Amino acid sequence: MPATRLHAPPPPFTAQTSSNDRPPCLENPRRAAAEYGSLPKTATLHFTLNQDRREGTKTRKRTLANLSHWPKAKIETLRRLLRDEELVSPQDLFTTRQTLPHGHVEALLAMIGKLGLDAVIASQRSRERDLVVAMIV
Repeated sequence: MPATRLHAPPPPFTAQTSSNDRPPCLENPRRAAAEYGSLPKTATLHFTLNQDRREGTKTRKRTLANLSHWPKAKIETLRRLLRDEELVSPQDLFTTRQTLPHGHVEALLAMIGKLGLDAVIASQRSRERDLVVAMIV
C-alpha cells in the first residue's frame, strides 16, 4: 500500500548580496529556522500532500494536492489525522454528571425486589448482599 504523507519541502530562499544586513546564519534557511524559530521574510512555505510507492529499487513520488493556500491550523489538523493522533480528547467533550439505572438493569432490580430475592440472600442490607445482587444483575 502506498504511503501518504504531508510534505513541506524546504522553502525557496533568495540570498542577499550584502552580508552586512543579515547575520551569517540566515544564509541557510534551515539553520535560520532552527536558531530563530521562524523563517526569513523572503521565504515562503509550500505544503504538498504526496504519495510514495516503490517500484523495484526506486521510490516514486506523486503529488496528490498542493495545500499551500490552506490556513496553518487546517494543515496541522490534516497532519495530525495522517499520524492517527486524537484531534479532541473525549474527556474534553463529555462530562458525566449523574448516572441512573436504566432499561433492563432497572427492570431486573425491580423484579429482584418484587420476588424478595435480596431478602433470601441476606435478611439485612449489607455490602455483601449488594455485591451479590450486582453480580446477578
